[in-house]
Amino acid sequence: MGWISCDWHFWCSFWPPQNVAAGAWARGEGNTFVALSYKIEGDPQTLGTPEFDTTGYTSLLVERGLGPRLTFGLDAGIGDDGGGTAIAYLSRTVGPDDGPHRFALHAGGGTMRRGDTSELLAYVGASWGRGLDTRWGSGWAAADPMLYYMTQTGDVVVKTDVTVGISPSDKTKVFVQLQAGQYPDADAYLRIVPSMSYNIGEGRDLEVGTPMGLVGGNDVGLKLGAWLSF
Repeated sequence: MGWISCDWHFWCSFWPPQNVAAGAWARGEGNTFVALSYKIEGDPQTLGTPEFDTTGYTSLLVERGLGPRLTFGLDAGIGDDGGGTAIAYLSRTVGPDDGPHRFALHAGGGTMRRGDTSELLAYVGASWGRGLDTRWGSGWAAADPMLYYMTQTGDVVVKTDVTVGISPSDKTKVFVQLQAGQYPDADAYLRIVPSMSYNIGEGRDLEVGTPMGLVGGNDVGLKLGAWLSF
């Protein structure tokens, strides 16, 4: 679910910036991160025809550091069709605090709405991340596999996000994310989301991205978001 800056003796430029989701790094006690975004997508092959249609999705992520290794999070979203999820979780970093690699485990629960029905779900996940030093600036890489178990139907949703990014300047971050997964009774999907964020003030960033379907759909879209760190 993301990355945060370092607070130890290793060179901080190897670490992802603070104003993104925590993922494999602890948020840090007393620190809060809020991200709000809206994504709209449609099939480019039907653009300009009566069949062209778009779908939108609003997402909210809130994270709060509860201790040196523990982060509380709320990940919620709702589509224009009324479907969506709301998940509360705890994330705990595991493993040593020195070295380039970071690991965390996540667990929580919530609800998922599909069509006219809602059901409870259990969530577990893991994260790996490390900082990078590139010729274009400091950067990061991360992988976040996730599993959702629907407690009423027994259905399972699996998802994995892989992200690589760089910070070419103090204000700018450029990153690309591969999103893969499969929902019950649906084809597996693979999307790529190139994105960029720009800092407009202390703890405030704007994000723009272009989701593109590679497998299981070819929709192309636009994502606009805002981040707040305090």
